Amino acid sequence: RLASRISGDSAVAYSLVFSQAVEQATGIAPSEGSRFVRAILLERERIANHLGDLGSLGNDAGLGAALSLFGRLRESLHRTSLTFFGHRLLFDSVVPGGASSGLSVSAVEHLLGECDFLTRELSQLERIYADHGGLQDRFQNTGILSPEVAHLYGVGGVAGRASGQAFDARVDHRGDPTHRFAPALSLDHTGDVAARVRIRFLEIFESLLFTRSLLLHLPDAPPHHGSSRILPEPREGSRSRRR
Repeated sequence: RLASRISGDSAVAYSLVFSQAVEQATGIAPSEGSRFVRAILLERERIANHLGDLGSLGNDAGLGAALSLFGRLRESLHRTSLTFFGHRLLFDSVVPGGASSGLSVSAVEHLLGECDFLTRELSQLERIYADHGGLQDRFQNTGILSPEVAHLYGVGGVAGRASGQAFDARVDHRGDPTHRFAPALSLDHTGDVAARVRIRFLEIFESLLFTRSLLLHLPDAPPHHGSSRILPEPREGSRSRRR
């Protein structure tokens, strides 16, 4: 539970890394269904974070409605997460050995519909951002991080990819099931705010495509729900704070 609460907007990422460490230490392999659900959860978290950032960027550049426009989509995403995964921010959705919940046929259908809805809405918002002269005046040639400097300091993440650094752990270290669908790397080279905005839009669209592929190929077998008792009990004579 602690791992998923280190950073509220990265609960899946932290709990997944912790769970993978426990699984490697104990020799436990998550089921195929669990790996698919985990990948879906990671993409939902990525989408939610990008939605929040895009709304804030638009607001900071003078488009006050951006917070509401993107906040509405993020809120819808959070409510769906609560309905099908038990928590708005996906706390405790990834546990050592598996995932805390599976997906029914009706859940898969709903999530596929959500992908279509978000794609339509974001396509319109992307056009609004691209055509808004005031936004582009503030985005373009602002906060430039050149590819040379980004390379020198090893900058990763959205900032790095907007400055020509082709680093994306999801693409570079494709585990199962990511390698089956090969999500594309989003890359730009101008290194300004406009580039970082474009990267976020591109990555949301790619995440929606990837999520759709995962849902359409979700294994029939339910995912293993993991266990809070994976770690061995303390041996006699050892000290433990567990209660």
